[in-house]
Amino acid sequence: MVPDPQKQTKMSVAFLLPDVSADPVVNLSLAMISSLLLDGPKAPLYQALLDSNIGSDYAPSTGFDNGTREPVFAVGLQVRKHVL
Repeated sequence: MVPDPQKQTKMSVAFLLPDVSADPVVNLSLAMISSLLLDGPKAPLYQALLDSNIGSDYAPSTGFDNGTREPVFAVGLQVRKHVL
């Protein structure tokens, strides 16, 4: 099966955050804010980006990632080719 070339383009914007590994309250707060902004059809970024058909889905790196020393918040989309 050949992937659809219209769904192969991914774009992302990421923000480097300060080290929050020592503060679990801040870490949890950032994870919750990320979830509120991104998860589900009532989330503001979901409505703005996916419901408006700018993109077909989030890019794999989207959300709050605290797996590294300096965490990252990223928002990315699989972009339809006609948008570019």
